[in-house]
Amino acid sequence: MENWKNVLLATGAALAICAVAWFLVAQSQRQVDETKAESALNAGIELFEQDRFSEAIKSLRAVPAGSAKESLARYYEGSAYMMLGDMDTAIEKLQEAQARTPQDPGVLFALGVASYKSGNIPLARGYFSSVLEINPMDDRERELWEQARGLVDIMASVERRQADGEIIAPPAHDVSRHDPVSSEPDPEPQGDD
Repeated sequence: MENWKNVLLATGAALAICAVAWFLVAQSQRQVDETKAESALNAGIELFEQDRFSEAIKSLRAVPAGSAKESLARYYEGSAYMMLGDMDTAIEKLQEAQARTPQDPGVLFALGVASYKSGNIPLARGYFSSVLEINPMDDRERELWEQARGLVDIMASVERRQADGEIIAPPAHDVSRHDPVSSEPDPEPQGDD
């Protein structure tokens, strides 16, 4: 009987050691994945900032689902698709980012821009209004809040005029070159005078 107890104790100890080893391997693998995710994200952001949007998308796709960097990667991926003029995919990727960070004013603002560019003024206004519901925590968010406030007014005006049957040209404020990091519109190109 004593031998069975020893066998059971040894088996239990072996299982416990295996469980701890499995946990440690899983944690180290997760760390490796996060390191790869961060590297792919940083490369994608750098390519985005160089206006190399197709290359940025390829890099950003390497950020795995479930990574702590996934939301930011989908945000930049959506922004890159927006810059390439593919609003449907831009909205899809931005919605993926929003699913992970629903109160991120940058993601909501970008969704507003993409919705506007796809011609869905009411949805764009809704996203810009959502930005206004978030208390800005820093200068970047305050700038987004101010821009969103102005765009909500513009979108409401466009909707009213469309309801009256007017054909509306896009507003003078170009919302398409929103920099996702600084939240400031890109400067207008300077001509050779």
